[in-house]
Amino acid sequence: MKKHALVFVVSVLLVGLTGCSQIFGAPREMLSLEQSPPEPGELVWSEKDFKKTNKKLKEGLITKLVMSGSGTRAPFFRDSDRNYTVYMYFDTENKYYVDLVRDFDKFTNVFFYENDLMMARGARTFDVSGRLVAEARLVRFLEREREPERFEVEEFHYGPEGDVVFTCISQYNDLGIKIGETEENGKKKRDYYFFWSVGI
Repeated sequence: MKKHALVFVVSVLLVGLTGCSQIFGAPREMLSLEQSPPEPGELVWSEKDFKKTNKKLKEGLITKLVMSGSGTRAPFFRDSDRNYTVYMYFDTENKYYVDLVRDFDKFTNVFFYENDLMMARGARTFDVSGRLVAEARLVRFLEREREPERFEVEEFHYGPEGDVVFTCISQYNDLGIKIGETEENGKKKRDYYFFWSVGI
């Protein structure tokens, strides 16, 4: 990544979350992105999906933000005592910033976008050795008033041999903070997608 990227040091305090322990079992109207589950042994995403993200990172048109986790009210953010780094890209045509990479020291999330959607379409997560440990995809927007959840993401966590060891459907509020989890299957080693990338 280009070292001449503009660097800002930012402390972020996210407040005002309510209903974080809510169970999301009630019927609701949803806008589905109509995705079928991947076949056994197949990955959710390919390198082609991240082509635009990789191009932006190589071009170096990136703003680097060092974020403070201290005081962050995100239910699934277990390492809130640590700072983390966000690499953002400014979309000059649509006039908004999107996160391309979030580096949490022990692992890194890389996001990609489709069309003019301001929130990430998908993500991949790599550990410090570069091994792919998880993937996730936006699956539906929730059309429901007076509730904190706004969209859902499907997660796939991988073991050392590349096999799927955990899956779930995660619920997020409009700030991109994970506030719920349903349809868990398998054993989760750690949380990776406590924040989802939404444009600002």
